Amino acid sequence: MRTGTDVAVAQLAAAHDRLAAALYTVDTHPAHALLRGVAVRGATARLWSGVDVGRLWSGFVAARDVLERLRALSGRSRDADAARILAAPVPVDPLDGLPDLPPAAFVADLERQCAAAAEALDRVGAARAALTERLIELDTALEAAVAAHHRLGADHAATTGPLQSRLQQVYADALHDPFSVDEPAWAALREDLARTVRRLSELAALRVALPGRLTRLDTLLTALAAAEQRAREAHAAAVAKIADPGLPDPAGTHPRWQAAVADAVRATDALDLDAWPALDRRLSTLDRDLSAAVSAAEDRANAARGLLDRREELRGRLEAYRAKAVRLDRVEDPALLERYRAARELLWAAPCDLRAATRAVFAYQQALSGAAEGRPT
Repeated sequence: MRTGTDVAVAQLAAAHDRLAAALYTVDTHPAHALLRGVAVRGATARLWSGVDVGRLWSGFVAARDVLERLRALSGRSRDADAARILAAPVPVDPLDGLPDLPPAAFVADLERQCAAAAEALDRVGAARAALTERLIELDTALEAAVAAHHRLGADHAATTGPLQSRLQQVYADALHDPFSVDEPAWAALREDLARTVRRLSELAALRVALPGRLTRLDTLLTALAAAEQRAREAHAAAVAKIADPGLPDPAGTHPRWQAAVADAVRATDALDLDAWPALDRRLSTLDRDLSAAVSAAEDRANAARGLLDRREELRGRLEAYRAKAVRLDRVEDPALLERYRAARELLWAAPCDLRAATRAVFAYQQALSGAAEGRPT
């Protein structure tokens, strides 16, 4: 039959086992190892200042000694001796700062301290985990910057070296107090890394697109040469057949643009990273201006051809009006005949006075309209 002493010893033994498990949890907690290796400060230091794992282990040893003394009791005085031990404060070294309490209360207090230590470690661990996630995020961005440099065939040290130093510094600072992270420093570094990756990615995209852009410039040069040739031919034909055509100088701009494109192509050799944006703008300007030059040459060719087309249109219109005069049996009308001959002479002259011919065809058309309505011509 179990006595009161047996129950008290069993309860103390159970509390002792719980304390052992709690101390093991604290001692092996990942955050505990981190705290041992870093001189904590700030909020982290304040949180951890009330925890002394060494003192907890000293208390555990003292409680174990009491439990062993109780288990070693025997004989008739066992219950009395046990009662005296269970009522007396646990003997400890005064320098350890342990509570002056009887065994049951002593172990309970140590359990409370272990629970508080475990909670503090959990909080520190969570803060460190969040800090590590930030480090991984920024370290990944840093690796992306290095990879972008490699794609560009450029040395990344000048760009990523300072960023890596800043990353190491903000992380080292945060390790001492993960509860008081320098948010502006982390935000600034994150933005600088993102900006660097964006810039390098844009430069890489420019480099990838470069062959296609240069090919397009060559295509535009070919189109310009053909358009200016057509403009010259149309200009020569118009000058030969139209009097005072009022056309612009047919001199081409192809040689100038060809030199500009060749100069831009040479600039792409061994190009420094910082020069890529300027080259991008230069190529864009060349593309735009060359496209405009092709359009201008086409417009010049169309303007010259338009004069010849206008002459042919007037010729056709004059003959159509004459056919109408035939139907009206007025083709030999002296007034109409005079106007017809005047218009035809202008239209078939070389060079043709297009303005006078236009007025003459209109005069013939007006005279024919009057004749058709029975009005004097």
